[in-house]
Amino acid sequence: QLAVDENGGVHGRVQLVHVFEPKPAMITGGVPATTPATPGIAPDLIERARQTHVNALNTLAADGGFLPEQVHFLEGHVIRMLPEAASDLHVDIVVMGAIARSRLQQAIIGNAAEYTLDRFPCDVLIVKPENFKSPVEALPPIYGHEEKVG
Repeated sequence: QLAVDENGGVHGRVQLVHVFEPKPAMITGGVPATTPATPGIAPDLIERARQTHVNALNTLAADGGFLPEQVHFLEGHVIRMLPEAASDLHVDIVVMGAIARSRLQQAIIGNAAEYTLDRFPCDVLIVKPENFKSPVEALPPIYGHEEKVG
């Protein structure tokens, strides 16, 4: 729940949500699974990866001053779990990071932002990294309009 004060400041509850998905989307074909376990991947590797994610989330939460009840570590299919978490937590806006990846990187790493946008029950703000360089070149002017850059 967000509120805007008379000075234009935004106030409200902030939740920190991370979804851990131990299997590559390339193997599952992006189909949500009922269990996060991945056949053929050693359980100790999954547990080490899970613990790495938990530790990173806890560090981020501590650095950001989040209370334990504001931090949510979920496990499952990220494309299904993020919108469900937004709905369950009754959020007004989701802010998520995203970076541009090559097609090969998308197949291996994934691109949750792109696939979840239409699934959220609220507004979404995508934040790019500070030094982001778009892989897409500017389009030529159309209909006599030229976009000013800079």
